Amino acid sequence: MFEITEASLIPILSLVGTVLLIAWNVYKWLTGEKKSIESDSAGDISSAASILIMPLKNEITEVRNKNIQLEAMMENNNKDWQKKFDKLSGEYTQMQTELVLFKDWAQRLVYQIQSLGETPVPMIKKDYSEIKKNGKQPS
Repeated sequence: MFEITEASLIPILSLVGTVLLIAWNVYKWLTGEKKSIESDSAGDISSAASILIMPLKNEITEVRNKNIQLEAMMENNNKDWQKKFDKLSGEYTQMQTELVLFKDWAQRLVYQIQSLGETPVPMIKKDYSEIKKNGKQPS
């Protein structure tokens, strides 16, 4: 059979060392290739996600801008309504003051008429809803 001698041991050890060296290089190449493939895959996934996310980011930015515009419009409208309310409130207060003055004046007129021995004409309440509808004085 086959006998292992010192002379035959050197080529066998060289062959085993070469096979191990080749295996080591193949392993390093495969793991490097695997990392490269993983990084390429991660890059592809990242770019695909970016492609999908960019329109959403644009939508979000657009919605935020519209929200800011709407808030500004609402604030302006609130200021306008507040001005109108303040104006109407002032007019209402003025009308209330005038009403008090007219009532006082009417009472003084009634007193003058009664002091002359006459009876004043009674006040007749009228329905003024037609004035609101068509602007005409009720008869």
